[in-house]
Amino acid sequence: MAELSECGRHYGPPLRVRGTLSFAVSKSGPTAMRRVREQQDEKYFAPLVVYSSAPARGAPARGASALVPLSVPLPPSLQLLTLQLLNKRQLLLRLGHRYAVDEDPERSLPVEVDLPGLLSGLPWVTVLRVNEVSLTAAELLQPRVHKVTIRPMDIRTFIYHIRLY
Repeated sequence: MAELSECGRHYGPPLRVRGTLSFAVSKSGPTAMRRVREQQDEKYFAPLVVYSSAPARGAPARGASALVPLSVPLPPSLQLLTLQLLNKRQLLLRLGHRYAVDEDPERSLPVEVDLPGLLSGLPWVTVLRVNEVSLTAAELLQPRVHKVTIRPMDIRTFIYHIRLY
């Protein structure tokens, strides 16, 4: 393998970069980007599951079925980007629309989401209220939101005020 030849000073060993090239061959048409998006998410957006040896506080102890993060499935055009327990009373949820405008005849449409309903079926949590915040969660955008419409390529961030059982 030939090393990168650059002029100037070098610090340490040369940097070696390796990549992966993927391509798909399928029929074109109005839903062609749907499969491309799905393959991108499978390859580059795999879920990151983190475990800890610390005892869980306020988390369910009723088996694996109670650990499902949302009580209702998201529509296929939406993606759960972040679900993080900030403290015993707040949960950060970030949702993203997976498609661009006019990219897919069905999945590029805006999607309405009932925010409290996403967690309403979980027996270990009660949703008190939901606030919409900026992407970085540093600024309150709208207090006490219930339903929101997420448009193509939008990313929306919410803080759930909750009570754990």
